[in-house]
Amino acid sequence: MKLFPQPKNVTLLEETSGREVLKNRQNVVNSALGEEEYILRIDAAGITVEASCDKGFYYADLTLEQLLRRQGQQVKHCVIHDFPDFAQRGVMMDLGRNHVPTLENLKRIVDILSKVKINHFELYFEGFPFAYASHPKVWKNKDVLTPADIQELDAYCKTKFVELVPCLNAFGHMKHWIQRDEYRDLAITPDDPNGYKMPWGYEKGFSTLDPDKPGSWELTKSLFDDLLPCFTADIINICCDETFEITEKAKEGKNPTRVYLDYVLRIYRYIKSQYPEKTLLFWGDIIQRHPEFFDEIPEDLVPILWAYGEESPSLETCQEYTKAKQYYICGSTNTFCTIAGKTGVMIGNTNTCTTNGKATGAVGYLQTKWQDLGGWDETCVSYPGFIYGGVQSWNSEYKHDIVPYLNEYVFCDAAGLMAQISMELGDFYHFDPKHWYNGNGIIRTLYYDQLMNEDHDLDFCNLPPLDMAYFDKVEAHVAKYMRLLEQTDMGCDDAALIKAEYRLNMRMLMHGVMLGKYKLLGHTDREKAWELLDDIETIMADYRALWLQRNKNINLENSMFKFYELRRQYIEHLDLYRVKV
Repeated sequence: MKLFPQPKNVTLLEETSGREVLKNRQNVVNSALGEEEYILRIDAAGITVEASCDKGFYYADLTLEQLLRRQGQQVKHCVIHDFPDFAQRGVMMDLGRNHVPTLENLKRIVDILSKVKINHFELYFEGFPFAYASHPKVWKNKDVLTPADIQELDAYCKTKFVELVPCLNAFGHMKHWIQRDEYRDLAITPDDPNGYKMPWGYEKGFSTLDPDKPGSWELTKSLFDDLLPCFTADIINICCDETFEITEKAKEGKNPTRVYLDYVLRIYRYIKSQYPEKTLLFWGDIIQRHPEFFDEIPEDLVPILWAYGEESPSLETCQEYTKAKQYYICGSTNTFCTIAGKTGVMIGNTNTCTTNGKATGAVGYLQTKWQDLGGWDETCVSYPGFIYGGVQSWNSEYKHDIVPYLNEYVFCDAAGLMAQISMELGDFYHFDPKHWYNGNGIIRTLYYDQLMNEDHDLDFCNLPPLDMAYFDKVEAHVAKYMRLLEQTDMGCDDAALIKAEYRLNMRMLMHGVMLGKYKLLGHTDREKAWELLDDIETIMADYRALWLQRNKNINLENSMFKFYELRRQYIEHLDLYRVKV
């Protein structure tokens, strides 16, 4: 009996009954059970469900619906006793960079999440996706999420027993704010005129507020004041990750980690003064490097261990986090920087996180969907990651094969193909030369190298070159799934849109192949250059049209910036041809 998530304890009995027995349903309140725990029994007398509250009955109903969907006219008797591994099982969506889904689309995502018993949905805010009342200039005349949108979504989530959790960066990742004239002086400004050296190379502009400047606190406080009243969840994620420039405080004779933690604690104390019953989360990447500070973290300020590699995080790293009073563990859909995802990495990462997290007492699991590099992967590319994160955080010991679930419940594909496409399309990353970069060769070609090799942000990686054999393999791989896509028979209400989104993603991958081969052949085929220009213009038009069917228009041009750059390079390249002629 395969269910999603697979219940902990299933006892199948020999007897069966006709479906008429299902008319007899009894709900029994059992206060000895946990909030999300339930006992489901089907026998000759009918259906009996035991739970301590409405949430337990709701989860029993989700299991029952799947169970009966797989039965014929005779219903097999059984007893199911089930409960989750992690109290909090969440998905975090990046709204700060690129796609900001419409309210309708966000509700659709909540529906998908709740069916696999996810109870925590975080909206990550960076930049200007929200109508901050204290800062109307930054979002005026832009299509952003409003307080009314958030409040309506919050109420909708409650009907699905999902907490809508705010996730706001107001310390690090403040580049969008600091780039504006009125906030530029709040940056920690290094001496180097070239910018600040991040782990991946020099960054133009800065992204961390200076805790020692009074204006920084006023900005941080105002953002939380504007956003938090829209949410009713008992949890708030204050982020505070990747504050890279904080190391500059050493030049002032200060301990950078001390400065960092003092600001985190200042945010904590302020929010607790407004919302004393709430628990606060924060990303643990800075404190992880200085575990001696774990003792200073209050019990209701919970660090999140995030790691996105296939075999990350290690058990030893998880054990370090047990120095905190409690902690969350966090994996990824591994769709960022890929266009088509890395399902193998996602599955390995999720398994490692949930296994090691459970072994070391993590209280929550988060599956993140980030939108780096234009966010060129559509949300539907992350559906496998959402589903797998949900089922594994409920039952980490059972390794779920989610293909049947995706076909039946998400894509509703009578042909049984769409799940395979969604799980396997991005597997061409296996063709990449061995490297540690978290993208793939096609995103390197389309986003960084492009035609003229003008972007040198990846130079520090010393990545091996891509050869003709690589592009041939990717081309054959993508062509296979393009054929399969046309054979799907999806019945979900957005089937046509999902098909169009995947078709566009495949065309983008094929454009990367065509560009890579053109460069390897020496930029000499004028007809191919015109074909590249025509193709990118068609991709851009379709990208814009599809974006607006699911998302607000804010950030659209930012997401398309590298498309514009590529088109410019094609045009300049063709102008050189004209000069030569």
